[in-house]
Amino acid sequence: MHRYVLALAVICLLAIGAVVLLRPDPAVELEAALARLEPDAALVRLAEVERRMELTKNLRLAQARLALAAGELGTARAAYETLLASDGDNLQVLDELTELAVIEGQLGEAAALQSRVQALAPDSERRQMLGYWYRLLAEPDREIALLEATPPRRLTVPERARLAELYFAAGEIEACREMLLVLSEAGGEDGLHARRQLLELAIEGGDTPAALALALGWNEADPGDGAALEASLTTLVGRGATAEAARLAETAVAAEPGIGAVPARVFLSSGHGALGRQMLRRWLASDPALDAEDWQALVQIAERSGEVSALRHALARSAPQDAPPPADLFLQFLRYQGPRALLPFERAMNAETFAALPLLGAAWSSWHRRMPQTYGYLLAATEAPLTDWDREIWMSIAQDLRGTPFYRDLLAGASHDAGIAARLRDSILTPVPTTSPAGAPVPPTD
Repeated sequence: MHRYVLALAVICLLAIGAVVLLRPDPAVELEAALARLEPDAALVRLAEVERRMELTKNLRLAQARLALAAGELGTARAAYETLLASDGDNLQVLDELTELAVIEGQLGEAAALQSRVQALAPDSERRQMLGYWYRLLAEPDREIALLEATPPRRLTVPERARLAELYFAAGEIEACREMLLVLSEAGGEDGLHARRQLLELAIEGGDTPAALALALGWNEADPGDGAALEASLTTLVGRGATAEAARLAETAVAAEPGIGAVPARVFLSSGHGALGRQMLRRWLASDPALDAEDWQALVQIAERSGEVSALRHALARSAPQDAPPPADLFLQFLRYQGPRALLPFERAMNAETFAALPLLGAAWSSWHRRMPQTYGYLLAATEAPLTDWDREIWMSIAQDLRGTPFYRDLLAGASHDAGIAARLRDSILTPVPTTSPAGAPVPPTD
């Protein structure tokens, strides 16, 4: 019997212990209760609890967040600082206190806190934000130190560019150059921009041969990179290193004849006509076949410079392996030399060409006095976007229809282009001379 009584007592004690152990922690119960309250009410409840007991870390963090949500920034700050006093390396608390400092407009404090976090747990996004804050705070030394703490090739492209800019501003030209060299290996516009800066740095430092050596090296590494060649040539020409640009162009075309349109375009558009025409001749003489890209390059050169002789030469040397010339190539002859310039290319003046560029059809038909076709092509031309230049050509062709029903139809609004419609209206508004007496009849119009 004694044994049974003892066993029963043990069982009771275990049951009581289990009840105690399974009872929820009061702090956990409080956290759950706070989650069901509005921030203001939850803060009041926490204040009541704090008068009776020390808040746990979780409750203190909840207090900081609730105060922040309720707009009680002072209470939030006190709670965060209490947490940091016991755990100064708490990343979560440091991050949230940083956000609070930003809300308060204390950017300097936010940067100091973020710097602590970055030192404890380096992070690319955090580093970029911190660098931006240093920039706003005009603290270049801290920004340099931040960026230098990361190997250059692990920095983002904008960060490398910024570090190069900071070095240059600080007068550390060699460090700037080294960073730009790293950046110049990046693809796209960022790499090209760094290359331009390297060339400018060398030229401004009086070392034009070094600039040429850089440009030649880039071209040798990728002879077919037209964008890189254009960036180098444009920079050299723009900085007055025309002789070096010419040497670079000759080397590039000798290695890759098909790239000849690039230097020709750069020299012609920058006012170096003789060099541009020379490069055009060399390109056309050495390129075994003109593809669609080559034709468009010739069109672009003509549009920018009025250099149509190269178009004429290219058409004359046209070989079976060449791609067919585009319709807008013949438009350049019309723009710069008028309809008569189209006569040598009669075989190309066909329905297919005119369907692609109705303005050509209108000019050709007008030259041959084919009024119905001229009218039809003029209308078709207004269904596509026109430049102001092309509108002037359109109007000059339309003048050949004056006195015909076709012109009256145009005046009545048959065209679809607002700019053309305005010009047509202006063409029939004949001003009254200022010397005419009042009530004098207005000269008749169409």
